Amino acid sequence: MLIKTYGGVVKKILFLLLVFFLVPWYAYGLRVTALAINNDTPDKPFVTIHLDSPQDLKVENIDSETFVVHFPVQTQWSQKKSDIFGGLIKSFTYVPYGDGTGDLVFKVSDTLKLDQFGLLKNQNFGISFQRALQPEKVIFENPLVINNIRVGQKGGNTRVVLDMNRVVDFVLKENPTGTKIILIPNEKPQWKPKMSIDQPVGRFKKYTVYDNGNETSIELSVVTDTKVLQIFLVDQKTPNPKLVLDLGSDPGIQILDTQTINKDAIHEKEGIFTEDLTAAKEAAEGQKGLVKKMDIISQGDDTILRLESDSKKEYKVVENTYLNQVVIHLPKTDWKDVMVPKKKGGLIQDYTVDQSDPVETKLVLSVQKGTSVIGKKVFSSEGTTPRFIIYLNQNATKTPEWLVEETTEKTSYRDRDLEAIESTRLTHRGGISPYMSVGEGFYVGVQLDQLATQTSSHSTMNGTTSTRQLSGDNFGGGGHAYLGYGLVQGRFYEGLELRAGGYGVEEKTSYTTTAGNIYNSTSAINFSWDASLRLGGYISPTTLLYGRIGAAATNFSYDEQSTTGGAFIFPGIYSANSRTGFVFGVGVESALTDQLSLRLEGTQINYQPFQYNSSTGLIKKDRNILNQVSLGVSYKPSPMAGPSLESEFEDSIQTGFYFGFDTGIGNMMNVRELDGKGSIKYKGQSGSTEPLWGIFTGYSYNIGRFFLSGEFQGNLNSIQIQETFVSTGPVTTETYSNKLKNVWALTARPGYIFNHGTMGYGRLGLMGGSLVHKASFSSSTSRQFTSGPNSTTYVWGVRAGGGLEVFMNPNVSLRADYTIDYVPHLVFKDPTVGGVEEKVSIINNQFKIGLAYTLD
Repeated sequence: MLIKTYGGVVKKILFLLLVFFLVPWYAYGLRVTALAINNDTPDKPFVTIHLDSPQDLKVENIDSETFVVHFPVQTQWSQKKSDIFGGLIKSFTYVPYGDGTGDLVFKVSDTLKLDQFGLLKNQNFGISFQRALQPEKVIFENPLVINNIRVGQKGGNTRVVLDMNRVVDFVLKENPTGTKIILIPNEKPQWKPKMSIDQPVGRFKKYTVYDNGNETSIELSVVTDTKVLQIFLVDQKTPNPKLVLDLGSDPGIQILDTQTINKDAIHEKEGIFTEDLTAAKEAAEGQKGLVKKMDIISQGDDTILRLESDSKKEYKVVENTYLNQVVIHLPKTDWKDVMVPKKKGGLIQDYTVDQSDPVETKLVLSVQKGTSVIGKKVFSSEGTTPRFIIYLNQNATKTPEWLVEETTEKTSYRDRDLEAIESTRLTHRGGISPYMSVGEGFYVGVQLDQLATQTSSHSTMNGTTSTRQLSGDNFGGGGHAYLGYGLVQGRFYEGLELRAGGYGVEEKTSYTTTAGNIYNSTSAINFSWDASLRLGGYISPTTLLYGRIGAAATNFSYDEQSTTGGAFIFPGIYSANSRTGFVFGVGVESALTDQLSLRLEGTQINYQPFQYNSSTGLIKKDRNILNQVSLGVSYKPSPMAGPSLESEFEDSIQTGFYFGFDTGIGNMMNVRELDGKGSIKYKGQSGSTEPLWGIFTGYSYNIGRFFLSGEFQGNLNSIQIQETFVSTGPVTTETYSNKLKNVWALTARPGYIFNHGTMGYGRLGLMGGSLVHKASFSSSTSRQFTSGPNSTTYVWGVRAGGGLEVFMNPNVSLRADYTIDYVPHLVFKDPTVGGVEEKVSIINNQFKIGLAYTLD
């Protein structure tokens, strides 16, 4: 191929930079840059959430210690772990969901209440709190006394009566199997029953009184499936009021004459499901809390079931550890109206819907052995869809801090358990918070390289018309070590990097003339180093897309041996050390762990041309273009400040039908053997480098963290190799070219999701295309370098490769993709000259950056 001008190099540089900067940064959505807590006024803390665009958020008060801020789809965080909090605001956690939304959960002192929230003048979002005035505690002159507990039969049911000295509020708790009923007065009473009840009466077995120091509770042990049918107060205005419970087997709790009962006397304690007033209310008002959508989300070792409904409702959750089932009791629901996930996930192996009950629908989850419900919660605020969340885990003692206690069925209600119901809480480990500092600070690493070059050589022999314009190609592998330092500003990155290493690649050429003269030439690429800038930005919380620009110095060596004077390719032995070149490239780097990151990069080095004048009169002008694809692993001594990597995995990768386009650099190489007229033989390899454009489409699915897709790829342009040889005695000009066009491939793409929204994948399949072979020569009888005639051959080969793919939002992903095609043993025969035959094998390398859109 003719030597390329610097104008062509500039075009390539501008082309790749254009591709890099056309990445759709809009895919970030809303970004949180910092979260500041102002405790200057201790009784009135203020939270400022710094946003990159104004957004009016919803704030919800879940309980006396929990506030939740709801964020829209595609919220990203770059707030650092080093941000401090304290005072009356205890902690905060950002919790993402599979559909791209998220909740920021604050845990605060129970003395705080929400004051105001909304957009500030600087377009940030503010939340103010203030310390609530402590209510004056009512001090009774006469302390609460429970004088007696009596049990008897009444109308076929069992009646329990507590005799008291005055009216007081109680908390009622029932476990789902109907074997325990707990009564907790809101004041510590003096317990003075005259006698205990040792014999069972009707559905009643026995009672036990527990005192944990802060409260007193009365536990009633009853026959299985016992329900509280009625609960009411009598003799309220007398010195001896009574709390009456009627126990039976029919569901539902009834309030009798509203004139004779304090409506506030019986109520639910938040977070504990009871069957007190719900049945009566739903019967009067119609079914509420109908499920509209169900999601199954894997988040670290947690599995989350999320139910979206038409109104705020906490459903009853029952666990069966013997059958490894979790049953959620729902209002009677037509399941055809519910949006459900296409696949199960995490600890949920399967689920069924039980419609056998006329008044409710049971959602039955089949879970892995040892799975427990570690938390459940209802989230709802104005303008948002109510969500009921159930957390599952195989660590029964773990409870996310911002969720309520586990279901009561497995709670024994011993004295220590009564306290544990309210206080057993562990730190929540899941969720993605800010961007990781991928490449930030000091780092070191190693990389493996695949190398393909194009060497444009123009040789003139002894001042005659004998010239050769060849495109040699070195193909093989190598490796580098590197170190660097980077800075992150917002979501943009800049850094300096030094690399040093070597290549184990050679290009060998052999030529035998009709006179039997043999010329053997070898060129090799040895030690190389470069210094470059890396500029880029985050395309996901854990992944950088970056460009590279810099300078390189590389050692080249040439060695030719011949049986006669002169040289066909290069004279004698020569070394070109520290040949300098211009470096540019593009790559993707993603976090593997808190200190390791993985990168895939395509780099091109355009070396300065040089000229060599031999003592035999050969003048050689040589210019080399080096293309390499590198897979590297970086290590950071300091952990990357950012999200936990135990995050939702399979839900971060969209699957289904997808399509997209890609662009990059292609390098095609011929491995060529020519048996010419007489005893002429030529063996060599040549290459060409060109920009490429292409399209692709496919269908994908995943099983847990394993990914698989079938994909069609097609190139929209072609790549061509051309060489010219002019010989003397007589003067003969010969030119040949091979053009590969209409290239397509059908491949399988297996992968593994190793980070949030990021996967590595391999590729293997079949490729095809048209190879256009052309040869021209001024003399058919004197030619030494080509074979004819012109022809077009449809070729088949194997495509292999791999890449990294990162989802920038639920539908748009970016990929760095490397492929290599191998087409072996193509034969071209010249019918005009007997015995002239050319054998060619094609190696086609492609490195591309692509954008994909997934429909589902």
